[in-house]
Amino acid sequence: MSHYFIGIKVPHEIGQKLVQTQQALKPHASYKNWVHQDDFHITLKFLGHVDESLIPKLKEDLTQIELSNPIDLEVNRTSYFGKPTQPRVLFAEVAFNQVLESLKNKVEDVAIQYGFSKEKRAFKPHITLAKKWRDHTVECDSNVLEQIFNPSLDFRVNTFQLFQIHPSEEPKYQAIDQFQFVEIGDI
Repeated sequence: MSHYFIGIKVPHEIGQKLVQTQQALKPHASYKNWVHQDDFHITLKFLGHVDESLIPKLKEDLTQIELSNPIDLEVNRTSYFGKPTQPRVLFAEVAFNQVLESLKNKVEDVAIQYGFSKEKRAFKPHITLAKKWRDHTVECDSNVLEQIFNPSLDFRVNTFQLFQIHPSEEPKYQAIDQFQFVEIGDI
């Protein structure tokens, strides 16, 4: 069985700016994995192992999601998960957006129909830049990590994707299908 997730692919021009942010961050952080530009995304639902026979029906149900079109997103700073001196994940934070939250909830509802567990953690939309702290003898100044991102980046999306994960490849994430937002009332 392959691993999958549902997410929003970051537009190429925003990805280029995030690579510049990564370059500015590298002297201040010791990460094993810096995310490839083509892998930048916002995760809506991690599925994990999926029986291949479920994929066609899952795609069909994702196509039916109704949502206002489009979503305006703002990436406004870098932040991290984990301890401040050696954070396990470094990311670009996506500002709270009610329409994005609604999309996430609708995707979650579809996934639950297929037996996937409901996410217990609060939704914190972000774009991972780096993960897995490499050198545990090195510490970083989290204030520096949080201040490097400037200015904020705005972009508009009207699609989301189903991704298959290929852990041994670079880039790792392959969008196997794309779903256009269905404006409410168009079905």
